[in-house]
Amino acid sequence: MFRSRRIFTLKAILPALIACTVVSVLLLTVSGHSSKKVTVPVLPPQGKKDQKLEIEAVTITPEGFDPQQLERTAGPFILSVTNQSGVDALNVRIETEQHERFREKSLPLVTPYWRERIDPPRGKYVITEENHPEWTLTLIIK
Repeated sequence: MFRSRRIFTLKAILPALIACTVVSVLLLTVSGHSSKKVTVPVLPPQGKKDQKLEIEAVTITPEGFDPQQLERTAGPFILSVTNQSGVDALNVRIETEQHERFREKSLPLVTPYWRERIDPPRGKYVITEENHPEWTLTLIIK
């Protein structure tokens, strides 16, 4: 009886442990704890071939943006920003060198992340946080 209970427990728990491990690895990769770029399939508009997009993972820490600079070739990608700064609410902006706003997003405590497909034109951009002007990230699109 004890042996069958132990086997049943292992059969029930083992798949859950494997699933949790896989999800944890994926979350760590997407949230910026991995230096590797992640490519994910994206559903294309009708009539177009499958397209895979890279994810640029950015973490906001108590010291600011990590990394502080991103360089990439022109083309669409997923921008993934995660607030791990300890600040309850952040207002993140992407601006051109000419101070024209490209994107802006509030990151409240209940939703401390921002994931968006973007396709900025070539140029230099600065990502900032409204209340922490010393926190900056330079985005260069070649």
